[in-house]
Amino acid sequence: MLQLSLPRIRYMTKPSLMNKRYTLQIPDPCSQKWSEMTPQADGRHCDQCDKVIRDFTSYTDAQILSAIENEKVCGRFRPDQLNRTYKRHDESSKRWISVFATTLALASSSSAESQIITPTPTDTIHDSDTLKVVEVTNKNQIILRGNVSDKETGEKLFQVYITVENTEYKTASNFDGDFELAISEELVENGFTLKFTSYGYDGIKLIFAPNEYKGTFINMECTAQYMGLLGDVHIVEHKRWWEFWK
Repeated sequence: MLQLSLPRIRYMTKPSLMNKRYTLQIPDPCSQKWSEMTPQADGRHCDQCDKVIRDFTSYTDAQILSAIENEKVCGRFRPDQLNRTYKRHDESSKRWISVFATTLALASSSSAESQIITPTPTDTIHDSDTLKVVEVTNKNQIILRGNVSDKETGEKLFQVYITVENTEYKTASNFDGDFELAISEELVENGFTLKFTSYGYDGIKLIFAPNEYKGTFINMECTAQYMGLLGDVHIVEHKRWWEFWK
């Protein structure tokens, strides 16, 4: 009977990440509070550990992989960035993907030249890749304005989703934490609930009674769920089936 060993754990000391799959883990989280650490260029200095904790909470997967392949890392992560699979392909794989994408683009362009596409007009809802914005056509509209920040650090939060409960009204905060959302005057008259949601943060509901909203600027502070996810990062390599014979 074939016995399969568990994935082996090793420290991130310049590993080769090409064409492999990994999971990031923090087995021994740091107990220090992020807000009490000294700000540095790429993160904050922890006096207890006497090292700089790098802030990866706004990094993409590619940026994280680029950082961990060159040095041993102690970092701050969101829950959704840990204990999941990261993939990285070698340059030859990237070239094949690039060739395929270029070929597909040329084929699509050639096909499009022989067609005349008339867009279907819409009066209310516009779909984008990341969010749905409802355009209020009623002249009697109200513009909600506000800002979202981290309750502990005061940092402005990007891509916090703000929605009006039980409606299609939705927007998201920009890089400065600011947001604007146009809603109907009828909603204000009847009362409404604003929901604030973001990865790694507790959801918040802000309830307005009928006619309670008077155009006040909304300052919302969100509580992070990942305050304890600080520390030395370990990397778990997932071996493929043929590698168990090596």
